[in-house]
Amino acid sequence: VEQTQKQKEKRAHRMRSHDCAASADDRVLFLKGWPMSEFIQNSGCVILSGDKILLLFKRKHAHYEFPGGKMEPGETIHETAIRETREEIGVDVKLGDYLGYLEFHINDRDYRSHNFFGIIAPGQNPRVMEPEIFSELIWMPMHQYRTFPLAKNVFEFCENYAKTGQLFLPNAKTHF
Repeated sequence: VEQTQKQKEKRAHRMRSHDCAASADDRVLFLKGWPMSEFIQNSGCVILSGDKILLLFKRKHAHYEFPGGKMEPGETIHETAIRETREEIGVDVKLGDYLGYLEFHINDRDYRSHNFFGIIAPGQNPRVMEPEIFSELIWMPMHQYRTFPLAKNVFEFCENYAKTGQLFLPNAKTHF
């Protein structure tokens, strides 16, 4: 359905002001072509194998985090998660469920970090592709999460799993 510029602007305004819950299609359109406020948009993957979770150790922050990174102009959150995962661990992923997003503040900047379940393509083995940024890739047993320095969203994901047995990001938002 072809929309006029005025219709697009009206829908973008409603979505920015939270007057309506956006459908998945609206979120993709909104994230691909409309300003997202002052937040820096990130997107990445939660990749599991049995009771283990794939993590990268980021040198700059001295913690383990999910593969993912900053959205480029014109990208959707889906495209960013796939591209960043490929760039960081050298594998293709199929995206599963959208887990939502968390907002946080670092060094006077606001971030919105989106996460999806990611499934590594058959026959591919993840490895560190950016050694200047990440020192190692591990498959961390989720029950050992308290013994590792973790990014906040990774810690919350693992702690929630330890408490409830459910795989989701507590406190994550799923609509804009």
